[in-house]
Amino acid sequence: MNILIKLMSIVSLVIAPYIAVQSAHGTVSAGDSAPGIVLASGNYAFENSNNLLWTGKKPTGQHIGTIQLASGSLTIDSAGNAKGSFEIDMRTIVNTDVTDSTWNRKFVDHLKDTAFFAVNQYPTSKLDIISITPITKNNYMVKANLTVKGITNEINFPATITIDGANIGVVADFQVDRSKWNVRYASKAFFSDLADKFVYDNFGIAFNLKGTKK
Repeated sequence: MNILIKLMSIVSLVIAPYIAVQSAHGTVSAGDSAPGIVLASGNYAFENSNNLLWTGKKPTGQHIGTIQLASGSLTIDSAGNAKGSFEIDMRTIVNTDVTDSTWNRKFVDHLKDTAFFAVNQYPTSKLDIISITPITKNNYMVKANLTVKGITNEINFPATITIDGANIGVVADFQVDRSKWNVRYASKAFFSDLADKFVYDNFGIAFNLKGTKK
């Protein structure tokens, strides 16, 4: 019995650091939570000076750029429950890696046309916050509905949220599958004969949003 207890103690010591490392790297599921870590209540507004960073990749490289937030609001009640809405101005898509001005303009026009985001028909996208679940201090799992091209899908992503007096900061970096919003250009989800001329369906979204209490 003493030997068994010793073995169990050794196993616990071995796996404990691994579990801690896994949690620190964001492998906590959307259903897990850390009771007692709640956000300070208030109504927060986010101005259109905030930008989002996007990244699209293909086998031969990648493109990066920004897109502007049109408006945003986040309401947190006394129990820490959060609801909010963020509107993204699709007309403000910018590419930051193509240095030739002519090709840059052509590429951005391509992103805005029907092959990608059909901006004339859908000038805005929207992120509606369903819930924000605490994981550890300042780290949360966000559940939201993302609407692009009139199509809404639920997404979950980790975020770091800090509140300092009247100021709030929301930092996130995650990926979404564009095919779920019918963004078809060079997508293997829609075309099977692309060989290596495809664009990956997953694209990156990152932001560091700054807001203030109203």
